[in-house]
Amino acid sequence: MENTHEKCLKLARRIYDLDTNVYQLSGSSLGRTFNGDKDSHISTLATLIYTHPQGHLLRSEIALIGNMARTIRDKAERSKMMTEYNEILKEVE
Repeated sequence: MENTHEKCLKLARRIYDLDTNVYQLSGSSLGRTFNGDKDSHISTLATLIYTHPQGHLLRSEIALIGNMARTIRDKAERSKMMTEYNEILKEVE
């Protein structure tokens, strides 16, 4: 059984990976939500998930990714990213 810290890290990695994938698929000129050092962002996200899972900052960061995902032109890819986005939101709840 995974402990809470491991679950938070796993979810943080999913959020980071979703951001990466959405950015690549959208072709956005706005940039990624999480830019810079991957390990640092994952660690920060995991801490945020653990300490404030319903917090405004976490939900805002995830919402930015979701908003960018909605701009993906390829319907199949957009659907895939939005499904992952929704699954992440459910897990955060």
